[in-house]
Amino acid sequence: MTHNPPDVTLVPCTREHLTQLLGWIDSAALNLQWAGPTFDYPLTLEQLTRHLAQPAVRGFALLQAGRMVGYGELVLCGAGEYRLCRILIGPDWRGQGLGRCLVQSLMTLACRTLEARCLTLAVFSHNRAALACYQGLGFEPYAEEPAACELAGESWDLLRLAWTPASEQAAAQ
Repeated sequence: MTHNPPDVTLVPCTREHLTQLLGWIDSAALNLQWAGPTFDYPLTLEQLTRHLAQPAVRGFALLQAGRMVGYGELVLCGAGEYRLCRILIGPDWRGQGLGRCLVQSLMTLACRTLEARCLTLAVFSHNRAALACYQGLGFEPYAEEPAACELAGESWDLLRLAWTPASEQAAAQ
């Protein structure tokens, strides 16, 4: 994994971060793309707080020069397996490589601090920017769920991807 710029840090999310996150989710389509069926739209602080109170869920804010620019979660799925969930870069900071920084930071935290042996995630196939980011970091598809969700009569296919520290080591050789 490459290193993030020095002014970018990953911190546990606070109520203030969650309040800012609420402003980023401005449509039912974005809510579904970001969280799948986890939350109702419009998203509320109560929904987020209840979700993050689950013992397996850890929410994080990506800060750049002290400002929140992204949000992501690590969810414990089983012994040594974590799922990256609800990855989002704020609208004013998209297109600057911060999504990659956020995912790399979550990967590093999961492996070094939480001793993860496998990381998984899910992404809708039409979310090309996110898919390119994840695959660029070594995540590989292992399953597809056609028509996993529907919004306004449009079906969305879901891709499941996985990454292991061993797969990164093998790719480096």
